[in-house]
Amino acid sequence: MTNQTYTSSASPTAQSWQLSGLARPRNDRLVAGVCSGIAHRYGLSATTVRLLFLLSLLLPGPQVLVYVALWVLIPDEPWQGMMPPTTRGGVHDADLGDGAGQQAG
Repeated sequence: MTNQTYTSSASPTAQSWQLSGLARPRNDRLVAGVCSGIAHRYGLSATTVRLLFLLSLLLPGPQVLVYVALWVLIPDEPWQGMMPPTTRGGVHDADLGDGAGQQAG
């Protein structure tokens, strides 16, 4: 098994967002990682940003539309190290195992 690194060929727009340090983390998401990404960028607690967002929903305004727009505009955090796992029919390669212990049938 060879270790390959994954490099992203992001568009210039996505690269400019990444240069600003704003990205949606892959491991700290509740919905889409928008609040977590904002928290990481500005050195805040993700829980604090999430609570502020939930409290803002009590006020009139397009908060949900802004969240969806940020979901689309803020890129995912780039993969670190190994290539991301591939899937076959919704099953991760790591879950397939070596076939030992499977029943013939």
